[in-house]
Amino acid sequence: MTRLLNRDLAGCLIQDELVICPYLPGAPAADGTAAQAAAPTPAPGGIVPDKAPDGMPQDDPNALILIVDDDRNAAAGDVGEAELYAALLARAGYRPTLWSTQQSGYPEADILSNFVWIIWSDAAYSDSGVRGDALRIVGDLINAGGKLTLSSRKPFFGVGIDPASSIADVIVADGIPELVTNLPTTPIVLADGLPDVTPLERSPEPSTGATIALRRGPASAAAEAPVLMLYTDENFDEPKGAKLLIFGMSINWLPDDVAAQLVENMARVMLAE
Repeated sequence: MTRLLNRDLAGCLIQDELVICPYLPGAPAADGTAAQAAAPTPAPGGIVPDKAPDGMPQDDPNALILIVDDDRNAAAGDVGEAELYAALLARAGYRPTLWSTQQSGYPEADILSNFVWIIWSDAAYSDSGVRGDALRIVGDLINAGGKLTLSSRKPFFGVGIDPASSIADVIVADGIPELVTNLPTTPIVLADGLPDVTPLERSPEPSTGATIALRRGPASAAAEAPVLMLYTDENFDEPKGAKLLIFGMSINWLPDDVAAQLVENMARVMLAE
């Protein structure tokens, strides 16, 4: 129960409407052997094989979502958010694949090119931020016309000049109706005791195609600063279909029903042609 309340789904088998977690990971079984967690076995390179049901093609869009859990710099005891993204997508009918950078290193272009939508996740970790090899990889992905969601407290792209500050609530903006469908129209109160977050850019350059979907609410410092923004290249001279969705906080911080609806909205927007 503690793991569920803390949204700690590490090592769990995530399926539609079902999450199976080991009660005591690594505890001895009755015969003295180590108990095995009910989780898929990673293939070489870290991809968890996703066997499609009979009659469903392997290139089904519902299965072409990769969630990169950038846990390489996670501190001991940190609880990530990638498993929650996976669980919410599974509940919505998708079949995402999880990749741990701690276990498998950073996925390169030959791996990423197999997926339609990439979620790069580190926002729940104490050392959150897109930098180094991660920055190179996501930059190349965007330049190649990829569809990428950065869920990070320091996503590098779209970060404003204001210092990190407290965030207590978020409000819906009217820039992207598809991203905020069925979300509350009143301020959405976040979890207590959150770390300070660097606000996103208040007035993004119009030429970047940036549109704001969520902003900080009135109870937050730097109120009205963006929290969720979508960049596209549709107005560029040579558009490639790139989409960059920046979520400058953790999905774990939202109420359960709001998180579920937002992730479902994200999927519809990011997987749309």
